[in-house]
Amino acid sequence: VVGNSLAGLKAYGAPKRKSHCIYNGFSFTRTEKLSGREEMRQQLGIETPLIVGMVASFSRFKDYPVYYKAAAQLLTERRDITFLAVGDFTDSEDSIANVSPDLRSSFRFLGRRSDAESLINCMDICVLATFTEGISNSIMEYMALGKPVVATDGGGTKEIVEEGRTGYLVKAGQPGELADKIRVLADDPDKRALMGRAGQDKVKSQFLLSTM
Repeated sequence: VVGNSLAGLKAYGAPKRKSHCIYNGFSFTRTEKLSGREEMRQQLGIETPLIVGMVASFSRFKDYPVYYKAAAQLLTERRDITFLAVGDFTDSEDSIANVSPDLRSSFRFLGRRSDAESLINCMDICVLATFTEGISNSIMEYMALGKPVVATDGGGTKEIVEEGRTGYLVKAGQPGELADKIRVLADDPDKRALMGRAGQDKVKSQFLLSTM
């Protein structure tokens, strides 16, 4: 039995003697011809100093409502952050309806994009609010591009996100906790840089495409 996370193998009850974990792999060739940060900011019409983003489809498997609630909490106290939602159906009416009209100018609902890596490259903090995961390709991309991660603790996520080293893990369904961790990183550029470098090193050492 082969799985892409130890958590997945455990969840399926696969016997250890018949199981093997092969993690997803990332190719750094995907980072070679990215659009620059300022180019992307201009394209998206972003003037705030900070950008927080989540790359995932808007579906029942991803917890965009919690991401949007966390963003709304932060926007009641500060307006120096623009929040991105990138992925299938994030530009749908159902997605946008989660954000009150008075806050929507602080969001970019981008839908499916072919330039996800360039968008991640312009982010300062990357989020994945979900319920459970194997090894998330989005998180792998965040870390490969040197971004600190705030993600829901579940499934195999803790196998790639090291709490306090490459990012933060939060409980499912807790927008306040998610907002708190985003706030910590928003206020500490040195911590963002340190976590980003640690995450990139982890991908290079454990999650390369050649290793997979």
